[in-house]
Amino acid sequence: MITTADSVPTEATKRAEIELHSRLVREYEKRHRPAAGRAYHDWWNGRLLGNLPRSEGARVLDLSCGTGVLLSALGERYSGAVGIDLSPDMLAATGGSAPRLVRGDSEVLPFATGAFDAAVCRGALHHLPRLELCIKELGRVVRRGGRVVVSEPSHDAMHLRLPRWAWRKWSARFGEHHRALPSRWLVARFEAAGFALVHKERFGYLGFPLCGMLDHLPVLARAKRGDRWARALIRADDAIGKVPVLRRESWGLTLVLDRL
Repeated sequence: MITTADSVPTEATKRAEIELHSRLVREYEKRHRPAAGRAYHDWWNGRLLGNLPRSEGARVLDLSCGTGVLLSALGERYSGAVGIDLSPDMLAATGGSAPRLVRGDSEVLPFATGAFDAAVCRGALHHLPRLELCIKELGRVVRRGGRVVVSEPSHDAMHLRLPRWAWRKWSARFGEHHRALPSRWLVARFEAAGFALVHKERFGYLGFPLCGMLDHLPVLARAKRGDRWARALIRADDAIGKVPVLRRESWGLTLVLDRL
């Protein structure tokens, strides 16, 4: 079931974001559909789920759920899973993979205070023009003692800063307000909203660009047994992540935070 929240702002940036993500639905299909992509994103989802409550009755929000790459797994695990996104085309592409879908703004959440035991956001915070409002809203709708798990591109990796700057500047996939998020900056914003950092996980060195971004680097998009390639690259990433000098240079970053 998809409901529409009345609080969706209509300013120009929101309209531009809706139009952008309408165009990206097919691109995300290219990213997630091939065997290598499915295997890698299933592994990524497993990492996120491992940090969420174990109770099947937990109320869990998938913030800016997009096409539902994580939402289907949440819906299988939690009867109280809810997905919210501003884009009607993204929500339509989920195929109804959660008990409840809401079209609404992540910066003005249409939920009661303390409505959720946990929230998860997979790679969407850097798309939000007023991120501080979103984080404040998470602090409102997640109950005290609840948990938030966010996974974002890592801006801590020095070798990725220049290519990411160029990508945001010239790619049609990003709006003017999109930005990279250093982990210290992001943690500070969550702490100001009443959260405490539990731990930080870095991930993705070879596997992320080669399997997690097949719409950009389709090297393994048609590979036979692409799932095997994905698992091999994940193992290689685990080894790289144990090297102190290289560990910081990850493509991805996950923060696990508890609501105080």
